[in-house]
Amino acid sequence: MKFNKIGIDREAEIDRGENKADMPEQPETVGRQNTGNGTVYIDMRKIQPNERNMYEMSEIEKLADMIKMSGGILQNLIVKPADENGMYTLTTGERRWRAANYLRERGEYPPEWDNTVPCTVVDPQSVSLPLSNEAKEDFAILVTNQYRNKTDGETYMEVMKWRKIFSELRKQGVEFLASDPESKKEEVQIKGIKTRKLVADQVGISTGQVSRFEDVEKHGSDKVVEMLMRDDIDLSTAEKLTKLPRRDQEAVVAETGGEKEAVVKAVNEKISRESNKLTLSKAYVEEELMRLVRKMPDEITISPAAKRQYSRAVEQLKSLLCEVR
Repeated sequence: MKFNKIGIDREAEIDRGENKADMPEQPETVGRQNTGNGTVYIDMRKIQPNERNMYEMSEIEKLADMIKMSGGILQNLIVKPADENGMYTLTTGERRWRAANYLRERGEYPPEWDNTVPCTVVDPQSVSLPLSNEAKEDFAILVTNQYRNKTDGETYMEVMKWRKIFSELRKQGVEFLASDPESKKEEVQIKGIKTRKLVADQVGISTGQVSRFEDVEKHGSDKVVEMLMRDDIDLSTAEKLTKLPRRDQEAVVAETGGEKEAVVKAVNEKISRESNKLTLSKAYVEEELMRLVRKMPDEITISPAAKRQYSRAVEQLKSLLCEVR
């Protein structure tokens, strides 16, 4: 069962241009701070993105067209209280905020809004959960972004953050939580449920998928994880790379630029080469050479040609055993 947040799926309605009738009337409280649950209209230039929000900001122009067609933003942005510089930080709604700014910069934002956007001011630290401040903020961001289409990089990020949140809750002895902030009837059971299952339910993927992301986190080099987070590579490509030692992962990325087909080909070739190699220990070689020496008489007489053959064999053996890395 997922944690619920009222209105979190409304951005999809804005993308489709729906619910125009729900648009508030021309604001009368422009710029007035309100830390309750009501709507406050804030100058979009007094709002800043949240550095903890790692979701991709795509199709801004398309969303801007929908906002323009609808005559304004239909669903409140959620922002943190203003800081000492009077700046509000977004918790959710960054795409809408960017789209509004896109229109403002082009002089196309509905003039009746006077460059303001409708907001609800909520302090993430007021979340009544036994979590660190960072985890509370992550919780608020994750819950309000559950119903968007996500890239593999965004899904990886969610898996890691939900895992940390549930780890903190377990350490605090939390056994269950209400799934709906407005109702205590439904619960998200924590005690007795595997963390992988809890994470899968919140992210909306299978436990097998969670395991795949965890394997990348565990075995992937920093560069591979970074590329997955940036969506330069997808999950299957990242998985393929993690079949190699970390140093070889970096080399393959450098050689191929992370292009999927090139990565798969390079990894397969490396795995094939490695699988055909045998390991010779020093003790094994020493035993084999001693066995040969024991079979030799004290002296032998050979021709000059045989002596040259012997010298070449020694050089080949030296090259094989002492120079190969």
